[in-house]
Amino acid sequence: MHVKCSASASGGTEWTAEFYQGRSQFLGTPIKKAVSGIHFNWGYSSPLLPSFPRDQFTVKFRQTLRTDGGTDYFVQTYADDGIRVKRDGEIVLDRWTNSAGRIDRALLTGLSVGDHSLEVDYYENGGKATVFADVVPLGHWLAYYYGNRELEGDPVNARVIEPQSNGKLYEDHGYDAPMAGVGANDFSARYVTAKRLPAGEYVLRTRADDGIRVYIDGNLVLDRWTTSNYQEDAVKIHLDDDAETRDVHWIEVQYFEKGGRSRLYVSIEPYDLDGLVSEDQWYAEYYPNLSLDGIAYV
Repeated sequence: MHVKCSASASGGTEWTAEFYQGRSQFLGTPIKKAVSGIHFNWGYSSPLLPSFPRDQFTVKFRQTLRTDGGTDYFVQTYADDGIRVKRDGEIVLDRWTNSAGRIDRALLTGLSVGDHSLEVDYYENGGKATVFADVVPLGHWLAYYYGNRELEGDPVNARVIEPQSNGKLYEDHGYDAPMAGVGANDFSARYVTAKRLPAGEYVLRTRADDGIRVYIDGNLVLDRWTTSNYQEDAVKIHLDDDAETRDVHWIEVQYFEKGGRSRLYVSIEPYDLDGLVSEDQWYAEYYPNLSLDGIAYV
């Protein structure tokens, strides 16, 4: 399978791809072509002409990122087998090992005003060949779509989604497929963003038709993996300071659609008790234990 998507949010321009035969470090004369994004699922096929090998090859993707000095980014890749990302010649993500398909992430912050070179190096050892790579502004959402309801196997397509107001994620596909290569039913999606959130308490609110899970910094904070008719779920969460990442938190939303209409909504907003309590109504928090500990459902 050969899937291409629109360009990522990394600059809106095409990438230049250089395809090399063999696993050597990009030796010989490459085959060059322009690609609109690094979203490729070649499966067991050759990425180019039939004469180009389907195993034991490397690809170097290049692009120029023009920055305003005030925008930070996150990098996410998915590769079978190895991948490496460089900015201005400096390695920012390095996973140059075989894998059966793995997600890797890094932050790209503090860029000066002007042009910066981006380079994504990829190698295919054997078996299936898949490579996805995006450089995304903080707060934007990167979506991977899968051709099943359990996020299994390799993504079949991907795209970057601009957030709604206050960073909200919203998709309404109606009764249609979300993207080319994905069915209208029986699909799943993984949405990821990196977002600056100061330490404190927040309300995570979702609505989904059908199932949804949310992880923050790798911790499962909401789990409603069931069919539903755009059901609302909400939890109160606490985020701590992280001096190393300057309050940047990774948020991953997992979603599946069984059949019918497909809709999804996710928001994270500061917890404001004064705004929730009024004279004529009660505000309730429900805990899954007898000690009022952990994550509260609101």
